[in-house]
Amino acid sequence: MGLYKLEQKILDRKTGKLISSQIIENVDISDDEYYKVIVECFAKKIINDLKEA
Repeated sequence: MGLYKLEQKILDRKTGKLISSQIIENVDISDDEYYKVIVECFAKKIINDLKEA
């Protein structure tokens, strides 16, 4: 299990610069749970791009 920080970040849409960042809570989850969402998002994008090619 790992300790991760759940953060809320506010970015300026025009410049892309970070306006503010706030830690919402510390979350104790496994690395698999943490990376699962990221891998799913990228996998869907890659699969859609391959279908279009």
